[in-house]
Amino acid sequence: MPASLKILVKACLLAAVAMAPSSALAAALLFYDPPMSPEGGRPLHQALLGWTFFPTTAITITHLGLFDDYSDGFDVAHPIGLFRLNDGAELASSVVSAGLADPLVDEFRYVDVPDVTLVSGVEYVLAYYTNDPAGISRDYQAFPLGLGVGHDSAIALGYSRVQPGGAPGLGIPNTQIYPGAYFVGPNALFTVVPIPGAVWMFGSTLGVMGWMRRKAVNAG
Repeated sequence: MPASLKILVKACLLAAVAMAPSSALAAALLFYDPPMSPEGGRPLHQALLGWTFFPTTAITITHLGLFDDYSDGFDVAHPIGLFRLNDGAELASSVVSAGLADPLVDEFRYVDVPDVTLVSGVEYVLAYYTNDPAGISRDYQAFPLGLGVGHDSAIALGYSRVQPGGAPGLGIPNTQIYPGAYFVGPNALFTVVPIPGAVWMFGSTLGVMGWMRRKAVNAG
């Protein structure tokens, strides 16, 4: 292979690698927990609580999670789900177990769900049911989005949503809360879908190699 072609191939491969995002799991909400952060908030006894978001790039959800203040487990189990807002479609759901069974990552306990890919610019909802009819649970499953809490750049925040009362179940909370009042408990782990441009660039490199090889053969 000519030296110039080797340089071209190497440059294109390096560019493709640089354009391809990391496959490591990331959390939608990021919890930094500095001193004196206003963490923890007792939610309504029987209610659906959640928040909406817009992916800024295509992402694949792999786990759903719930905030566990003090990391001491939950008194009761909590249904949790992921929905598309415009048509109400349930895309993933599970139950966060009572106790300490589910793995803890940065004060959220996560459950595995079948992978589901979300597209950029569409509004989605993460929601859970507080599931405490007696109002005696010690669980703290919500906190204000302010000091100590941020979000990944792969999403843009929408609004918090709430639906008080009703029988235990899972769905999209029916009332939107005004901007800035982000009391959120559900979370998700995701990977970023690889950028097609990186794959296209690699394919183009192979095409250039083939063309140069045919040109050299014809010249000979």
